[in-house]
Amino acid sequence: MALNLTSISPTSSRTEAISTIINNFRDLYNPPLPTLHNMDVFPTVMVPRGLANLNAICAALSIPNSSTIITYLGIPISFSRSSFSDFQPLMDNIRKKMSGWKANLLSLAGRLQFLKFTILNFIAYWIRGSILPKAVIKFITKCSSAFIFFGDLTATRKLKMVSWDKVCKPKSHGGLGIPSMSAIQFAYSCSVISRMYNGYSLLSSWLKHHYVSPWRPANSLASTFWKNLCRAAVDARKSYTFTITPSSTLSFFWDPWCNGYSIAEHLQGNLSNFYTSHNALVSDFTSTGNWILPVDLLMLLLLLLTTSPFLLRLVV
Repeated sequence: MALNLTSISPTSSRTEAISTIINNFRDLYNPPLPTLHNMDVFPTVMVPRGLANLNAICAALSIPNSSTIITYLGIPISFSRSSFSDFQPLMDNIRKKMSGWKANLLSLAGRLQFLKFTILNFIAYWIRGSILPKAVIKFITKCSSAFIFFGDLTATRKLKMVSWDKVCKPKSHGGLGIPSMSAIQFAYSCSVISRMYNGYSLLSSWLKHHYVSPWRPANSLASTFWKNLCRAAVDARKSYTFTITPSSTLSFFWDPWCNGYSIAEHLQGNLSNFYTSHNALVSDFTSTGNWILPVDLLMLLLLLLTTSPFLLRLVV
């Protein structure tokens, strides 16, 4: 349960009302949620005025004010930007695995398999739950390079005749087929995009409601997670194929359902001349298997929608 306590003044009447609301909400669950004394408060915005109110409210309700970092399934979750130190468990674990006696006894081929199927799977788990800072990625790359070439993490200053970027290329391109950090992040972003359009989940529903489409240009206030998804969506656009149905929930303007391109691209991004909502769905313009276009879009899109074999009819 999330409550914005920083905007509430810590008066006795209001703290009593908050206590009543939390207790009533707690009783709705079966089994009931913990009591107030067993709950924690995690501040989301560390502003002086909000923090003062938060501390006063926590004192009035006898709720402990916890730190901004919690650990869930081994991954740190922060309500603010994660710092380098938050990923210290990841780096310590990688250093321990690569420095163990088992790893020291491996040949080059053994170290390669150990890195690809043990170390990188562990790193991929963290990438699914957090965004790795550049300093952490640099540390992982340096350790992986020293481990593969020399089997010794202390050999980071030794001369390497092959760059790590070439090592991470596919075997068909002269590399060893080791996935790079950017490749793992890209694969995860593509999997999130696929789940957004191939199934229903709270995450996909929230992302569509808040951002509409990963092919819509991200604004400056978008999260780093969403910006990564948008970059991956642009790079992998040709790999996605969309089928139009009468109940399609695709974004009419932004999703590339029109022969691999979006309507916004066909209109060359000039959407300011249209009164139609830019968040409209494809299903908003269909009825009984036919297109129903508003007047401001009809003339420009009529030729496109009737001459394209892909859009000649809806899939019922």
